[in-house]
Amino acid sequence: IMNIELHQKDNFQYVVIDDLYTSSEVELIKEELNELIFHVKFPHETGVATDENSFQPKKNTLGLFLDDYYNEDRNKSNILKLNRKIFSEDILNESLKLNAYFNHIKQCNSDSTLVNYYMNGTNYSSHLDGSCLTCVTFFSLGNFKGGNFCFTDYDIEIEFKENRTVIFPGCIQHEAKPIIAEEGNYRISIAQFLNYRT
Repeated sequence: IMNIELHQKDNFQYVVIDDLYTSSEVELIKEELNELIFHVKFPHETGVATDENSFQPKKNTLGLFLDDYYNEDRNKSNILKLNRKIFSEDILNESLKLNAYFNHIKQCNSDSTLVNYYMNGTNYSSHLDGSCLTCVTFFSLGNFKGGNFCFTDYDIEIEFKENRTVIFPGCIQHEAKPIIAEEGNYRISIAQFLNYRT
């Protein structure tokens, strides 16, 4: 059963959803994640955030924009079909109790989805997203330690948990901590960026 929690620290609000997907949906998602790993791209090929001084990517993970990979045909992807759940009335109504800003969930008319694969020692240092809202869901393939999610300006650390989703304004600094894992084990984030198409 989906569990929605509303959080606030100082002037910042965010939403954490545990078990957004059912067990059968998680199986479909992980099956696709196992296939997509053979098609991932290097950081500079995924429009990644870069360091302001060195212009080097802020992540050292492999990733893939699914809308591009599937040529905008979401019917080819279980992930892209299932992540429509983020637009449900339940999530919208609960989020609006926190802040009217979350009305973007309903109003945004464009979204894209990036899958990141974290291997041993890899991370995504503190960065911003070019989105009104970002929805990040965590999955694992195998076992690892670490990989918590942080809002760096607010000293907030959210523990990694399979099938946990965090919704927040993309303009808030955030990072994924490194993982410790043997070869063939991955921490995976599915980031959904909600925006407006002009």
